[in-house]
Amino acid sequence: MSQATKLILTRYFYSLNEVTHTLLISFIEKKSFKECLFWISELYYSKFYDLLWDLLWKIYYDFYAINNPKFEKFITKCNIKWNDKKEIHQIIDVANILYYSKNINNQVFNMRLKKIAIPSKIYRGRNPKWIKHFDSMNLTKKEKVFIRSLDDSNFDNIKFYFKQIQNNTNRLLLLVKHYFNTRHNFKLKEKLLDTIPYKNKSHIVLCIICYLFNDVGNINKRLIKKKISEDDISYFEQTNIIPNLVYKTLPEKRMFGIDPNIGLFENHRIENYNEVLWYNWEYFTQGCPLWDERFLEFKCKFDKDTKKPIWENDNILENFYEKFGFEPDEQNNECQNKSLQKLNDTPSDMLYHLNKKSYL
Repeated sequence: MSQATKLILTRYFYSLNEVTHTLLISFIEKKSFKECLFWISELYYSKFYDLLWDLLWKIYYDFYAINNPKFEKFITKCNIKWNDKKEIHQIIDVANILYYSKNINNQVFNMRLKKIAIPSKIYRGRNPKWIKHFDSMNLTKKEKVFIRSLDDSNFDNIKFYFKQIQNNTNRLLLLVKHYFNTRHNFKLKEKLLDTIPYKNKSHIVLCIICYLFNDVGNINKRLIKKKISEDDISYFEQTNIIPNLVYKTLPEKRMFGIDPNIGLFENHRIENYNEVLWYNWEYFTQGCPLWDERFLEFKCKFDKDTKKPIWENDNILENFYEKFGFEPDEQNNECQNKSLQKLNDTPSDMLYHLNKKSYL
């Protein structure tokens, strides 16, 4: 099973699925930058590096990109620099510009997730004369109706036909650029999708389409970046320091609880979910790179039937729990409820189309 379909516990025993959704909410509601940093640290120090970058890119293109196109180059630079140096500064820099930008637009998000079963307009008869501008491209029938949907600004049709031709993203981008260059006299710069580290290229193209339809008055043409503080960096790093008394790790380091309003998303909670934390946390940390490394170091295996760890000898068992015995079942209700609290399922206006779906 993949990370997207099974219960995996993170560094401090939160559900991975719920951490990603709570982080998304924290970027949108902007209640506390420290809360945002905490959830990023939970993913980062759990060593879900690729997942974290993918999430940051997805949030950018879904909610920020069409009003803040200048962010793209900056995030690309940070991502490439992180790949080279692996410094947390690059992650915090990206979080910083997204969190403090108030210019949010969910059009791309809605268009990406909205399901269109049939086109709202069927094109019959002769093609308009301006289609001749595309003769050299040998358009398919689906590409022709996609281009005509662009010309009608018919977003349901655009989404319907976009989905059918999105596999060849470079050609799709070429079609979009050629349409806006010839029909609207846009002077669009060359854009190479491969220079952007984000893997979902069709998401980028969909975002470009929405951007080209965007009112120019909505577009922030400058990158104004709030300087990250040493306090933010220190806070981020401090989240990962285990206290001398190991059993105090969870009450001291679980600084925030899962947002109860993420009940609108798909979640991976299983029957008797509290028992996962109390009795089987070791088993359900499988799939978390941090805990996988720790169990590998101590030569631990698992019994799939009992969901219990198997140790080579008692000395190894004792050494492991001396180092990582966080004792979640012994913590008070306040600490436990940071990950066990009941979830509400009231969809927000901003995230309505995610109802009962997973964001990643």
